[in-house]
Amino acid sequence: MINRNFGCAMKRIGVSCLVMFTSLWVAPSVSAASYGEQLGQCLSAQTTVQDKTLMAQWAFVLMGQHPALAGYSKATPSQLQRLNQQVVQLVMDLTVKRCSEQTMRAIQHEGRQGLEQGFQVMGSDALQTLGQAPAMQKQLAALQQQINVGQLMQQLLMQAR
Repeated sequence: MINRNFGCAMKRIGVSCLVMFTSLWVAPSVSAASYGEQLGQCLSAQTTVQDKTLMAQWAFVLMGQHPALAGYSKATPSQLQRLNQQVVQLVMDLTVKRCSEQTMRAIQHEGRQGLEQGFQVMGSDALQTLGQAPAMQKQLAALQQQINVGQLMQQLLMQAR
């Protein structure tokens, strides 16, 4: 049963990895950490900046395959294939070696959801780490300067009436 669940969960890992890079936050738990959260904590602790960068590169290139985003990514099919292979190796290393106990507990107790939640936690951590790059901070600050907070608040207050 565990092997079948693990196999099904691994088929969903691509979706989970993409979700982890699009998730900007994970809802805090009111009670003790779930098995998926424990897995996510292990994955976060066991990934290097290089690992997080690889996952971000893969997610960026993967999202660039969507027609609405294709003009923003110049990745070739061979680059995507290379990134896919590297991410498969990383995911296998993380789930089978670095965090094997947490992976098995998450799958045993929470199934695919536990595995997906673990990668979402890791993704959130990876985004926070990579988001600290000075170039990204500069662009976010430029965006914030362009937002008219007074007008935003006025519009929100008018809608609340």
